[in-house]
Amino acid sequence: MIGLICLDMQLHFLGNLSLVDLLYASVTTPKMLVSFVSEKKAISYTGCMSQLFFFLLFVIAECYMLTVMAYDRYVAICRPLLYGTVMSPSVCSLLVAAVYTMGLIGSTVETGLMLSLPWICEGYSRGWNPGARGGSRSGTQ
Repeated sequence: MIGLICLDMQLHFLGNLSLVDLLYASVTTPKMLVSFVSEKKAISYTGCMSQLFFFLLFVIAECYMLTVMAYDRYVAICRPLLYGTVMSPSVCSLLVAAVYTMGLIGSTVETGLMLSLPWICEGYSRGWNPGARGGSRSGTQ
């Protein structure tokens, strides 16, 4: 489906939106499925932070992609005679690159801020179980 959308240049934003949706759903789903099946429900600190980074990357990129799509429709409706000039293939490629760049910057900043929180690092090093009710330590109720 994504391949068919990407073949038509009129639907390039829709193809990128589909890709971002697929990627951010695939960030959390594998760990969630493993947690359903296994007895161990915990996630490592590194795994948690990497999952947070990629989830934020794709969610932020999706928000910016929706903004770019709204701008594309605005130009198509309000300036139909200038649409081909304003939204040329090079401008569209630049907008898509800006979307992914903003997602990367935003997720890097937000993950970096999460890493600077002392209670996050201390909780994982002391055996804090984020999946337990009330965030209790593993082994205690």
